[in-house]
Amino acid sequence: DLIVEICEQMVDFLGVEVKEKGPQVYEAKELFSKITNDVIGTCAFGIKVDSLRDQDNYFTTKTKKFLNVFEKAPLTKVMFFRLFSKIIDIFNISFFDKECSEFLKRIIINTMKVREEKNIIRPDMIHLLMEAQKGNLKHTATDNDPLNTTGFATAKESTIGLSAPKRTWSEDEIVAQCFFFFVAGFDSTSTVLSFAIYELMVNPDIQDKLFDELSEANVNLGGKPLKYDTLLNLKYLDMVVSEILRKWPPGSIVHRICNRDFTLKYDGKEYTFRKGDVFWIPIASIHRNPEFYTDPDKYDPERFSDDNKHLINPSSYIPFGTGPRNCLGSRFALMELKAILYYLILNFRLEVTQKTQIPLELKKCMFGVVPEKGIHVSF
Repeated sequence: DLIVEICEQMVDFLGVEVKEKGPQVYEAKELFSKITNDVIGTCAFGIKVDSLRDQDNYFTTKTKKFLNVFEKAPLTKVMFFRLFSKIIDIFNISFFDKECSEFLKRIIINTMKVREEKNIIRPDMIHLLMEAQKGNLKHTATDNDPLNTTGFATAKESTIGLSAPKRTWSEDEIVAQCFFFFVAGFDSTSTVLSFAIYELMVNPDIQDKLFDELSEANVNLGGKPLKYDTLLNLKYLDMVVSEILRKWPPGSIVHRICNRDFTLKYDGKEYTFRKGDVFWIPIASIHRNPEFYTDPDKYDPERFSDDNKHLINPSSYIPFGTGPRNCLGSRFALMELKAILYYLILNFRLEVTQKTQIPLELKKCMFGVVPEKGIHVSF
């Protein structure tokens, strides 16, 4: 319901803009950054903001400054923190802006205090963490539980640690979880949405087919708001999103640390790895490898149809990583991606503009995949 509220807010804003001013051109990443900021604001921090209408609201201003660390000398700062961690601990040096960190921390702690005092229950992350702090959460989902998946790309949850004894969560640990949720979900989700918009507007036949499915689902809802189980049953939407995550994964590279010595035999050779060795896993390269995908640079949702998806090697499709350290937020991310696309495609036609770069050229940058000239779309 919280995400649906933001989506309806988006549709209302864009609808008024188009009605009053005619077709509008937006830079996709800039547009979706505002929307995902509002989603995280309501789901992780328990506050309502409307960044489309009020771009300079206090929450958005602070979160922009908070994330500015990834824009100014990111490589230098990241390497410094990795190489001199002991010095950083001694002098209590913060990776993020301290003023913004304190601002976000106050929001979380004050929200928890008010809810506890007034017995307020709101279905968001803070409520879940407060329940975890009290030891009231239990893991009951099974592999056959429909709520344990949000589509083909859902990363399987690890069972490691589920049998660990209960422990008390401190306020700092709860704040850290909200911070992590924000940092991990803000840029990656808006980036994937931007590439989704690009592929749909340069492939109008796919956009039309998706619109037909969403229109039918909307009729079946009979005027009621979008529900989670409806998203689960939209097969073509899942195919569209799964292929976006293959061609444009949110993380192009992830790393893992070897936890034991072992020898790998491959192509007639032996490779020995030692405990503590670091592996860099090139997700984007694996997803574009012609050994695994025919014509890998082509955007083709049919790869994930019921007739074809069994042909995909699970180890060759890892948009959210794999194993115990996969992305914990894969289900939330997929739900958010699908809900936003549902409302967008249902209500607007995505068109190429004179500013749209075809084909896309990418910047050379440290974090993620960034189009050289952005992605411009007309509604």
